Amino acid sequence: MYIGLLWKLRSLSQDAPATMGILASDDRFNALLDAAVDGIFVISSAGIIEVANEAVERMLGYSREELIGHNIKLLMPSPDREQHDDYLRRHLETGHTSIIGTGREVSAQKKSGEQLQIYLSVGKYEHESNVKFVGILQDLSSLKQVRENLQRAEEEIRDLVNRLAHSSRVGVMGEMAASIAHEVNQPLTAISLYAQAAARLVGDDPDADGDVVSSLQKINDQALRAGDIIHSLRTWIREQDTQREESECNALIQSVVEIVSMEARNNDVEIELDLEPKLPTIVCDPVQIQQVTLNLIKNAIDALAEQDETGSGETRKVRVSSRHSGADRIQVTVQDRGPGVAPEAKEKLFDTFFTTKAAGMGMGLAICRTIIQAHGGTLDFRDNPDGGASFYFVLPTSVAGP
Repeated sequence: MYIGLLWKLRSLSQDAPATMGILASDDRFNALLDAAVDGIFVISSAGIIEVANEAVERMLGYSREELIGHNIKLLMPSPDREQHDDYLRRHLETGHTSIIGTGREVSAQKKSGEQLQIYLSVGKYEHESNVKFVGILQDLSSLKQVRENLQRAEEEIRDLVNRLAHSSRVGVMGEMAASIAHEVNQPLTAISLYAQAAARLVGDDPDADGDVVSSLQKINDQALRAGDIIHSLRTWIREQDTQREESECNALIQSVVEIVSMEARNNDVEIELDLEPKLPTIVCDPVQIQQVTLNLIKNAIDALAEQDETGSGETRKVRVSSRHSGADRIQVTVQDRGPGVAPEAKEKLFDTFFTTKAAGMGMGLAICRTIIQAHGGTLDFRDNPDGGASFYFVLPTSVAGP
């Protein structure tokens, strides 16, 4: 559209003294100008505005009557306003330019005095001795807002990743502590039983040393005390408070997909969302539910990454869905077409420290199940008829309560 505009101006420049009148009376030309989203103006070699379209009026707050016949520097903030006449004169004398034929971001001054960031492109056309300049103004305020929103979103994603990582580390430590507590509790119980048995045997001997009996009793007491500490630790791990709030399940899923989308692209995997709209809310610790969803999606991506990358597009998809599951339950499913779960791994898949990955710790699924159970839900998996596996968790809605 703008190329046609320049040709129109070139043809009109053959009668330069009458150009302003012709432009004002040419309905097709004016319609072309006013249809443009960007601001367009034409100035003379002296910098006088001869043409301005409606977009210039909208952007800068001047009426066309207030612009035409005035110097273009009216629309410039200092120090450009004071320097513009000299710049224009030097260009006409030497041909030197810093913006004509290119473009750059500059500030324009609105009638209100407020400055507006614009992208200014300037072209020149001439016929014989008559020189005119055409300027095209693109309002960058909305683009700037988009950039700021994008930067804010990136910062929020980075913060969320850090929070998820921290939550994962805390979860790993809690699960390790629970496992250690379970393992240590058994030998402590054995120590207590052996100490009691030894004390009874020694106590039945009338010649037994009283210090030996006392020592055995102390061993038993300390073993029981250590068992109580372990029991308290396990209870705390299972029942520790979390920051729960009413949350939109679909929103939590979408935020996780944004985080993991880069990893999916790097592995040539597509994440497909199939979220049921208008689901009831859930009461949960949103970071923990995001952690579970993130873990399941990353596992699915890892499963597909192990396969031949020449597979079809359908086989290199991770499908994440949300559905009503009964009157007061929501089910989230992560489905892949990977190698699936090996038969020998199915019984131990959620056991602590069990892993099928070479570099895995065997903590991820165990932690995920612990989190979901703490929210009153369940986490499980099933084989897909056409290959791969579907891992899913079910949570109560806020109506049902945890």
